Amino acid sequence: MNNNQFKLNFEKNDNKLCNALNSGIFTVLFEIDTPNENCNLQTVISRYSDFLSVVNEVEVFNSGLAVTDKKSSDNNYNIIDFASNLFKNDKNSHLVFLSGRNSTQTEMNEILGASLNYGIHNIVPVSGSVYSDDNLKKNSSIKFTESVLLLEKIYRNKSKYGLMNAGSVVNPFKYSLLSIYPQYLKLIRKINFGAEYLIAQAGWDMYKYQELRWYLEQRGLFVPTLARLILLRPEYVENIIAGKQPGIFLSPDFLEILKKESKFGLTQFMAAQWRRFQLQIAGLKWFGYSGVVISGLDSVANVKTATAKIKSVFEEFSSFKEWRDSYLNYLSRSDMTPYPYKHYIYDNLFEDAHYDIAKSKSMKIEECTFKEKFNYKFNYKFKKCIIILSDKTKLLHKDKARKIMLSGCDGKCDNCCILGKFMICAKSCPKKMYNGPCGETKNDLKCIASDKECIYSKVFRYAAWKKDLAHLEDVE
Repeated sequence: MNNNQFKLNFEKNDNKLCNALNSGIFTVLFEIDTPNENCNLQTVISRYSDFLSVVNEVEVFNSGLAVTDKKSSDNNYNIIDFASNLFKNDKNSHLVFLSGRNSTQTEMNEILGASLNYGIHNIVPVSGSVYSDDNLKKNSSIKFTESVLLLEKIYRNKSKYGLMNAGSVVNPFKYSLLSIYPQYLKLIRKINFGAEYLIAQAGWDMYKYQELRWYLEQRGLFVPTLARLILLRPEYVENIIAGKQPGIFLSPDFLEILKKESKFGLTQFMAAQWRRFQLQIAGLKWFGYSGVVISGLDSVANVKTATAKIKSVFEEFSSFKEWRDSYLNYLSRSDMTPYPYKHYIYDNLFEDAHYDIAKSKSMKIEECTFKEKFNYKFNYKFKKCIIILSDKTKLLHKDKARKIMLSGCDGKCDNCCILGKFMICAKSCPKKMYNGPCGETKNDLKCIASDKECIYSKVFRYAAWKKDLAHLEDVE
């Protein structure tokens, strides 16, 4: 080991969050949003000062902040400027999400460099969300720089970015075979590009949280994993129903439960949510999760309440079975799936906490239609590529499609884009994802932006038909 590498390793040992995740110390990160660019920065920092102090003083578990980027607006303050002013000390107790929405790859590289220079080393690149008022026409003018590209940048430049502790997000709340496997295969791709920890999207189906852990163990991947949790409030429920939280959904049964809880007033409603919050955290710990990222707790009082409730629930259950029975009884055994979509990878989730007993279901992949097979063979023979321009689908010679695509996926369709092999151009994805699907696809496989079938469902069918699924998770 050379002196520079030794220095990097030594300095990385000072990363509190990294050490906690790698040591199995349960970690709780409280999520806050980057303020609007028109806000006075010092006023916002002052408002968060007491909140940050309380978070830093928690002794029950390792704690810190998770700062979101462009969560619901493009007009946010520069996240690195905000975080560097907020985290005066112990910068590596916290993490920041770096959104690729409305940012070119060059701009994201500059943000990554700024993060390194300011000593903010715990980052989670995300491709960025589609907002509720976006449409296909608007999305065609928005650049989404894929999270994989930032992970690849760090992976291929370890001498420069050796101190960076980069993570990845994943949405396990997919309920058809054609949506969950593309999501997981992209996750493997991110891990192959050096993602050091994972954060699972928010949801309320604990079976899916366990499914994610079992899938990782099945693949021999023991990557520290956190789960994002939301303490539900009435207004947040309304936002989910209105589609303002892409990738997050409430099943019909769960929605009915929330409606009943809300009939008894806000105090009773919040008491029910706090109990559900406790049961989720206890279950996640039994599943082997390394911690949680909590959204919706943005006050000193909420942090103190959460700390007390987490401490008490960790002491409440002496066995996985005891927790499981309490969780199922609390939900009245309601169905948390978006009927009729109910696919799980394993048959015996919840039988035990550990993967050793897992029984995988056989993969019965929907067969490509005759038309799809014909189109694939025709395209392959004549080197054609399916591409979407505006709202029209066209079949173009691959060379011409490549030229048109240059602004969409950096012209990589022929050599490293996983779509190129299946004759579907990344330009066909409204968000220009060419390493796999985003986490916002709907339960019926439709794209969040175009309301058409996600192109990765088609790619997965093609790959299964050609017996080439491994190609979907390879790195070049």
